[in-house]
Amino acid sequence: MPPFVLLGLLLGSLYGTIFHLWRGKSLRDFLIYLVTGIIGFGVGQGLGMALGF
Repeated sequence: MPPFVLLGLLLGSLYGTIFHLWRGKSLRDFLIYLVTGIIGFGVGQGLGMALGF
């Protein structure tokens, strides 16, 4: 697994976990925030690379 993929998964998971600790109530919320954090980080990274940031 390339290091940038692992780092992206780690940071996306971290964002989802932190948001769950702040606003989450159940395991279902945690899974939703975890997946959303990973997808959101990936989309943001892709857009940043495409726009040259």
